[in-house]
Amino acid sequence: MKKKIAVIGSGISGIYAARELSEVADVTVFEKSRGFGGRMSTRTREDYQFDHGAQYFTVKSRSFQQFLNPFISNGVITQWNQNIVGIEKNNKPKIRNLTADNTLYISTPKMSSFCRHLSSDLNVSLETKVEKIIKKDGEWLLYSGDNFLGEFAWVIFAIPSHQVAEIIPDCFAFKDEIKNIKMQACYSLMLGFNNPLHINWDAANISGYNISWVAVNSSKPERSGKYSIIAHSTNEWAEDNIESDLDKSKAYLISELSDIMGVDLISADYIDLHLWLYANVSKQNGKKAYIDFDNSLAACGDWCIQGRVEAAFLSSNYLVNSIKERFK
Repeated sequence: MKKKIAVIGSGISGIYAARELSEVADVTVFEKSRGFGGRMSTRTREDYQFDHGAQYFTVKSRSFQQFLNPFISNGVITQWNQNIVGIEKNNKPKIRNLTADNTLYISTPKMSSFCRHLSSDLNVSLETKVEKIIKKDGEWLLYSGDNFLGEFAWVIFAIPSHQVAEIIPDCFAFKDEIKNIKMQACYSLMLGFNNPLHINWDAANISGYNISWVAVNSSKPERSGKYSIIAHSTNEWAEDNIESDLDKSKAYLISELSDIMGVDLISADYIDLHLWLYANVSKQNGKKAYIDFDNSLAACGDWCIQGRVEAAFLSSNYLVNSIKERFK
């Protein structure tokens, strides 16, 4: 009889771990949200679509490239070869070909599609927040409030470091180390328009403002819906304004983006704002993943390495290979 493993989180780290470990175990994924992807997420509202988390990803390692190749071949992953510029405050936009040194990849028809595709044969429980785990008779018992979710031989956390530290038991060998990993926030401003704006670029890296990135989301390959724009605040501004009134933050970022684009955006036909509390992390020099074999607990994610999609894969890949060795 296969061992039972619980994976908490349906971002790429969690879904990849579940997919690979399902070869040697009976795996269940628990996700607190109603959709897949973690920060590889997409929000659809009215006639608009927004990749309001990760905008694209790059590939630097052979293992990640080999993993992606079949999905590139079948069109789940595609290149994003758009007109991307650099914009500095008080200067005109400068054409900057970001694909000169790095191929930019996206998932189609939206960013969340990749994790959904990876999860097609998995047992996934959406809108289920794991809030407590208790050890009993050598097994981990999982609960959402008073609702018993099942008992498992292993529990793998594939959620942001702060959330891991809140839930994982004190017996976990690396709890103090994880508690000291600081992730940074980011606001995502989403604007929808019935008619396209007249700008001559598709995305921009921004400097000198409290916005760091702007993209015409509807310009990405195979995107549906009307003309849509996504803008990300800087991590620093988001950290300083986490407690601010959302309407106030929304108004400020619209004003900032209007200045960047040279267009008054207050009259957008759709406006929304999302706060990612755990959006990014600086480069880490610790472990690729945290595995406590004595207690059958583990944690992985981009926050173990650096806040990138590839880092999420590499962390999960390391964890999977390490645990599979013990299951032989």
